[in-house]
Amino acid sequence: MESETAQRQQSHERKKGGRPAKRVKRSHTLVMRVTDTERLLIADKAREAGLSLSAWFRVAAKKAGSWRAFVQRRRPRCVCSRGWPTTSTS
Repeated sequence: MESETAQRQQSHERKKGGRPAKRVKRSHTLVMRVTDTERLLIADKAREAGLSLSAWFRVAAKKAGSWRAFVQRRRPRCVCSRGWPTTSTS
């Protein structure tokens, strides 16, 4: 036992103790407010995917396109009498 300690001291090698360093350090927190229904829906989707809520949001954010594209896909497109696209529904 003492020979191992003496060898380490002579070669200046020490065992590094503690928890290993993380590859990616997440130092920021995002807080958002959702309704009970939204939280249950999100938690269910995360559970189906086998992920935590945080991991599910990270994956969803990476897969999501731009906000402009999202809005344009959801916006009803109407054509006025002249054939031009409009954004109003009247």
